[in-house]
Amino acid sequence: MRNNLRNVLIAVGAGALVLSGCSSSDDSSQATDGSGDGRILVATTVSPITSIASRVGGDCVEIRGIVPEGTNSHTFEPAPSVAALLSDADVVFINGLKLEDPTLEMAQANMRDDAELVELGTVALPESEYIYDFSFPEEEGKPNPHLWTDPGYAIEYAEIVRDVLTERAPECADTFQANFESFEAQVNELADAIREDQQTVPEGNLKLVTYHDAYAYFADNYGWEVVGALQPSDFCRPHPL
Repeated sequence: MRNNLRNVLIAVGAGALVLSGCSSSDDSSQATDGSGDGRILVATTVSPITSIASRVGGDCVEIRGIVPEGTNSHTFEPAPSVAALLSDADVVFINGLKLEDPTLEMAQANMRDDAELVELGTVALPESEYIYDFSFPEEEGKPNPHLWTDPGYAIEYAEIVRDVLTERAPECADTFQANFESFEAQVNELADAIREDQQTVPEGNLKLVTYHDAYAYFADNYGWEVVGALQPSDFCRPHPL
């Protein structure tokens, strides 16, 4: 069981590496002009949101991710070409909580009047539950935005996506609901496995060191203590010979 827990945490760390890597790319190859096939066109930002929206939307929607995988979403600056996607999109899903302000500003400047901008994290998390920490100090006004690493919040994101898409395409409501239920079941299975496996850790040893400070809500809900988090700059700077 301890090996299973180690594997879970390795996978969690690998996910952070993918989401917060040192890529120098400043544009997404997917950010091109509209779909033209009659489906809802949905623009998303970071890859976890792209993944959740794709799972819920299925074949009823076309998903276009804006932030390339491996790119630091905190410093990502959308290229001017992204404006074309945002002007065509029916729905734009972003995390919010101050994670993607340049993309938010571009969306607000370019979206159609009948399009919808949804800040998933801002909707899911009451301000009273914001977490500030060493990477996101309260005096800077930006709470830790990484809700999706906690299974419960990932499900809340999927619920919001389902509801928004159902309003846009009620003819696909049954598909959205079925896809949501499938996603929810898988996430709950993972959550149960994490809770079971972490019982093998001796009391007082639930301490977490991560590649990126992205597990504050996960740690809070699962009883872990985040004792350290490396930042992308720690890996991107040249190392002395």
